Amino acid sequence: MIARITRWKIVILRVVAAALVIFGLATGYYWLYYMGPLRCWYDPVWCRQLSYAASWDLCQKCTHRSGWYHDTIVGSCGDKFWVEWIMNHIRPNEPISDCTAGHKDTALRRLTNQDAGDTAEAWLAWWERNKSKSQEDWIRDGFRERGLELENPPTKSNIVALLKLAPYQDEEKCGAPSYVQYNAFRWLRDSDFDPSTFTVDDLSSEDGNDVLQGLIRFSRLTGVYPKDDDVGVLDLGNPPERYSCSPLMSTPGFKLAANAIIFLPLCTGLFLFWISFRMRRRSGIDRRVSYPERRASPPATH
Repeated sequence: MIARITRWKIVILRVVAAALVIFGLATGYYWLYYMGPLRCWYDPVWCRQLSYAASWDLCQKCTHRSGWYHDTIVGSCGDKFWVEWIMNHIRPNEPISDCTAGHKDTALRRLTNQDAGDTAEAWLAWWERNKSKSQEDWIRDGFRERGLELENPPTKSNIVALLKLAPYQDEEKCGAPSYVQYNAFRWLRDSDFDPSTFTVDDLSSEDGNDVLQGLIRFSRLTGVYPKDDDVGVLDLGNPPERYSCSPLMSTPGFKLAANAIIFLPLCTGLFLFWISFRMRRRSGIDRRVSYPERRASPPATH
């Protein structure tokens, strides 16, 4: 009876131990791996150490793993893929313009340079009409709706009009919302506009000050968001430079092999230690008397 109770205690302890191990592994996976990008994204020290391209890569990992969240940079860095991603993740009658929805409508305006409204139904209908177009077509159509017919490469009149719309202006004074201002900067940058080719003769007396201010804002922004980062770059001018250096040790296969070299011998060694102790116990080497027991001595005679 006592032995049976003891066996049940051992079984219960092992079940509890297994549950705790599984819980710990699942929690570790969720926190260390699944939530890893999101933890880094909300760590100000981590983010300050990242380039704009690295921040965009981290943002994409966060969105794919943890879903859409507030203050995402998809609107500034995404392409047509991300418009399609949003469309596949929203449903009619679903809010898309409040904080809980992450202001998806704001991201869509930046990505497309158009304003279909602040409801999921309106954007889904827009998508059905425009999904066959490229992102560059969407942005060009957005400027066309404002009376600006863009060419590629942009003409002098295009450049003047886009510089007057360069970002960080008061919307009432500029007459254009922030997503239009951002796409004006992006169109100039990605069509390889060089401010050094713009001369005083290109500044008319009517809007010379606005164009000059636009040149200053454009130059500052290209320093923060250079085309060579290859983030949110439109297919307009020459492709950005891509680094060809790819050290062998940075490839996933090399990292996997390195980890295998580290952990396989370690785990194998620990396993062999366990086997050796088990064999030691089974062979009786641990007994105090490892040699044949002595014959019993005859009783003493008096």
